[in-house]
Amino acid sequence: MATKSVLIIGCALLGKKDAAAVTRGNAVWGINDSFMLCPTVKFDRIYAMDDWQRDKGIDPAYIKRIADRGVPVYTSVAYKEWPCLKEYPLKRVLAMLELDTTLGARILENTVCYAIAHAIALSFECIVLLGMSFDKPYSDIGLRRAGARMQKKYPGAPDWFKYYDRTICSKRFSVEPGSTGVTFLIGMAHARGIDVKIPLGEHLLNFDRDLFFYGFQNQPSL
Repeated sequence: MATKSVLIIGCALLGKKDAAAVTRGNAVWGINDSFMLCPTVKFDRIYAMDDWQRDKGIDPAYIKRIADRGVPVYTSVAYKEWPCLKEYPLKRVLAMLELDTTLGARILENTVCYAIAHAIALSFECIVLLGMSFDKPYSDIGLRRAGARMQKKYPGAPDWFKYYDRTICSKRFSVEPGSTGVTFLIGMAHARGIDVKIPLGEHLLNFDRDLFFYGFQNQPSL
């Protein structure tokens, strides 16, 4: 494998991010039609795990957009109607990741998870995740109000208490399944010595939060 790093671009790409700035030296994989969010980026492959025969009847324009991209598309069933389709090597990936079907089925809960699992199985040295935001964003005014509420309830509390305000937590809920599987796979990649990079500002793993160690009144010097 000539390229040692892979950039996986999801469909929650934030508008102000310049995806082209982080593509140099990386293989570039897209999730579904995420290429629509960064038209100047050249994708090497796409992952679109939902059944194309089913989706053809639901959203034919979506299917055409991906098929017309002219790159391999990894999916659940490679129908001959679309020559670009490649069957996802599920058995091989599960074996390479040492996952049985019980655990694997719970981890692979989203197309993003399938792409990351494949990258781990292919032994990339670095995986860059962009646009993998499964949770709703914080609002500045919401955090300020949360901080005030927590200071009233816990006088002298550190600033990071605002992230544990009940109102803030209730509005942070996941907008679709996938975050737990992605988090598991990030840990697996890290344990295997794979460098996983997440740009600041991404909602994934709360990279849009201030940096702090939970529990410390005064942050440790590390």
